[in-house]
Order: sequence, then structure tokens, then C-alpha cells
Amino acid sequence: MWIIDIIKTSGKTGFEIGVYILLPILVVMMAFMRLIEKKGILVKIAFITSPVMFFSGLPAIGLFAVLQILFVNFAAPLATLAIMEEDDSISEREVAAVLAVIFSMPQANATFPLTLKGLNLGITIFFALISMFLTGMITYHLLTRNMGDHSLKLLKKINYQKSNEKILRIIMDSGAEGFRLALNSIPMIIIALFIVNVLKGIGFIEFLESVLKPVFSHLGIPSITVLPVVTKYIAGGTAMMGVTIDLMDKGLLNSLDLNRIAGFVINPLDPVGVAILASSSKTSRVLKKAIMGGIIGILIKGILHIIYF
Repeated sequence: MWIIDIIKTSGKTGFEIGVYILLPILVVMMAFMRLIEKKGILVKIAFITSPVMFFSGLPAIGLFAVLQILFVNFAAPLATLAIMEEDDSISEREVAAVLAVIFSMPQANATFPLTLKGLNLGITIFFALISMFLTGMITYHLLTRNMGDHSLKLLKKINYQKSNEKILRIIMDSGAEGFRLALNSIPMIIIALFIVNVLKGIGFIEFLESVLKPVFSHLGIPSITVLPVVTKYIAGGTAMMGVTIDLMDKGLLNSLDLNRIAGFVINPLDPVGVAILASSSKTSRVLKKAIMGGIIGILIKGILHIIYF
């Protein structure tokens, strides 16, 4: 039966992506980020950049969230959001700005594997940083009206997190954490690929391609890119990455096409990402404004990618 073939194909592709691509990248990047975090390097960076972050509408700790999503994965900012949740000096206005920025940022669990397929990582991060400042300012100064002051009190609080653990122990523990994240992502990738392949098998994707083809053609993007775009906003960024890699391996998508759509599809603003990142009381209260800000940030990034590539 065709459904069995889809299950087998989805399972094989999902396993290969999780084990041979995600696993080594997440192990190394998680170890690196945990090391500089526990040794206090991130605290110093946050302190130095706090004046710049102030004008962006983000508290200094917002830089942690940006670095975590850029270099670990889409769920990594949860640790920063948890700290912000507990600190009364962080206003809902600032939480909304940080969450909007997170929603618009490219997540490492998609960008680094796609870099191996031709994604321009430097340009992607550069445009993300431009989007970060604009998204933060728009969300803080225009989309939210709650009064709130920036505070550097949180930097003192973060200092207490500096660890005296040995470097080898930090690397081993964080590497194991990255290993678990990679393995835990495999079922989600397989299921998402299965759903997308079923939609493709019943002709739904082809229908969307025909509907959206004029729009994509006007932007100079082939209609096949409808598949990763639809996958992204139905099944999430990891599934989008899997579908994109599969299309590129089959020669249906090239690196230029990937870079042109990257600004629109590499972000955690999807049902899974929103459910995970907006799980606290502060973030849930500002979710609507944060999503609006995130959409604006994604549009900024997407337009920059289209213009540049």
C-alpha cells in the first residue's frame, strides 16, 4: 500500500536527519553555549551590550535569548524566559519585545544543518540581527502600551549562575543534553514528514502550488518552494528542514532557492513553537502582541533575503 511506503520513506529520512545531521551539530553547539554561559562570558556580553539593547526595546538579558536561539535551538530561550518570568523588574512590555524577537529569529536546529546544504549562515544571522533591533523597537514602542522601565538588576542575579564546574564536566553534561535533544526530535521529524508526504500524495500540495505559483514566480522563486513553506507553518521548523533537505538531495531545490526563502521559513513562529515558548503567565499575556511583532520581524527578514539573493 502507498501509505506503508510513505511511512517507510518518512522514517528513513527522519532518522538520517536526526542522527547524521542534527545530533553532531547539537552536541557541539550545546557544549559550546553551556560552557560560555556557565563560565560567565555571556553575562559580560550582556552587560557590555545593555546600552544598545536598551534602545532596541529589549532588556539586557534579551541577548541571552537571541544567542540561545541562534546557536542552540528554538526551545533554548525557555531558560531566559523563565528568569524573566520570575523578575518583577522586567515589564510585560519588555517580555513582549523579547518574545517577538524570538519568534522572528532563525533557530540553530534548522540553520546549521541547512548551512551544509548551501544556506548562507553569515547573511542569515546578519539579517536576523537587523530584524532583532527593528522588531524589538516596533513591538516595544508601537505594539505595546504598558508602562515599564528597563533595569540592570537582572545582571546581578545572573552573576550567581556562574559555575565552578570543571570544563570537562560541563562539556560532557551539555553534550549529553544535545544528544537527547537530537534523539527526541526524531519522532517529530518522522511524523511531520509523514503528514507532509500524505498531503503531497493526495494532491493537496500540488493544489497549493498551482494557487501560489503566480505569487512565487513574481518573486523569482520556483513553485516547488511551496512545499517547505507549507510544511513550516503546519508541522514546524524541524520538519521544514527535513523536507527542504530531501528536496535538495533530489535536485528539486538549489541553494539559491533556499537562501531566497530562508527569511520566511526559518523561525519558531509555528503551532509547536508558540505552544512551547508562550507557556508562562507573562508570555501568554503578551502573546498576541508578540506574534504581531514576530510576523513583522519575519517579513523584514524575508524581504531582505529576497532583495539580497
